Amino acid sequence: MSKSLKLQKGLRLSDKQVSFCEYYIESGKKGQSAELAGYKFPDVAAAKLMKNDDVLDYIIERVKQKHKSEIVLAHNTMMDLMQNANDAIRYKAADSVMARAGYLIAQEKTIKHEITDSRSDEEIKQAILAIADELKLKTIEGQVVEEQPPAIDAQS
Repeated sequence: MSKSLKLQKGLRLSDKQVSFCEYYIESGKKGQSAELAGYKFPDVAAAKLMKNDDVLDYIIERVKQKHKSEIVLAHNTMMDLMQNANDAIRYKAADSVMARAGYLIAQEKTIKHEITDSRSDEEIKQAILAIADELKLKTIEGQVVEEQPPAIDAQS
């Protein structure tokens, strides 16, 4: 696969450079990758290799390929779980697939609010009546009432 990528992209890499790239993609460690690829002075070689445009292009392309195959595997795994697992796992798998696709499954949330007022019931009632008076609302026996529109006489 690595040689076909090298030929496909027209990259001028030796087998040793390709080997370095593959080790680097797996480990992320430059010096160790150069050593495993067979370079005599690994740290010096790694520094030079990481400045080589063909090496960097190769690494970028291989990482893209690797991510694509991992995404396909993850998708297939999720689809398998959605079809063959128990209900709870199927729900989680479906939720995960939908979230990655940009859809959210509605979730019920309970929100609790606690209101504390140190006033007594009578003090609160007096405050309500004061506001009603200020707004010129009609009150009957200490209760705010809605005014009914005048009745229309159907006979006129």
